[in-house]
Amino acid sequence: MIAAQIAAMIVLTQAGPVAASDATPAPPESAAPASSDKTVSPVTVSPDKPISKRREVDPNAVTCHNELPPGTRFAIRVCATNRQFAERTREQQQMLREWLNTPKTSKQ
Repeated sequence: MIAAQIAAMIVLTQAGPVAASDATPAPPESAAPASSDKTVSPVTVSPDKPISKRREVDPNAVTCHNELPPGTRFAIRVCATNRQFAERTREQQQMLREWLNTPKTSKQ
């Protein structure tokens, strides 16, 4: 039931606005000027800053978030600099890669 509601929300948010019934219709093509130029401008508009999913953060700023230690459902509050969080994440990813790439030996 919830999945159906979520799917309906997604579909409705992606749908365009509903046209009003009192909107004026578009003029017929015969009403267009005789010398209509159908070329497109070569100008490309781009934002000043590149669009990125990651925010620019200060590496020395202290941030806090809740973490779930292994074996418990009680979150603990961890505060550290963004640089420390990034280094810890890199170390954890490296350990996981090493663990996944270690050949498994079967005991017989």
